[in-house]
Amino acid sequence: MCYHSRMIYQSPPPHFLPEFSVAACLVEYAGRILLLHRNDLGRTWGLPAGGIEVGESPMEAAVRELREETGYTADDKNIDDLGETFVRGSQCDYTFHLYKVVLNQLIEVRLDEREHTDYCWATVKEALSLPFIEDLDAYLHLHYAERLGNNAT
Repeated sequence: MCYHSRMIYQSPPPHFLPEFSVAACLVEYAGRILLLHRNDLGRTWGLPAGGIEVGESPMEAAVRELREETGYTADDKNIDDLGETFVRGSQCDYTFHLYKVVLNQLIEVRLDEREHTDYCWATVKEALSLPFIEDLDAYLHLHYAERLGNNAT
């Protein structure tokens, strides 16, 4: 995987050849988002996310990753598609699909301890003070610009 020197695009840049695709899910409850403390990737915080398997749609991958990483099974009718971005790394390209679930009640989060050590519910502003997996702050600024009081693009 390529995680260094990345650029995020709203449409595919020239000669974009993705090696893999990732699906992630923003889970929101009462104005807070669910963050998972990862065992890998420098013990950073991130969203429920993972690679899209062969034959799987991005939404199916987001639902699967959410279930595997939190124990919560989302109904795909309650998931909003926030779109696809195109990520160019120094060594490879990949696509990133982001979804959002807004909960009506707090869920019991059951972590897979092989992947995550902890979780928290944080406001977007609180979340931005945490050490993130690379680029998560850019996605939070993009999708929560109004809450953050900025004109992030």
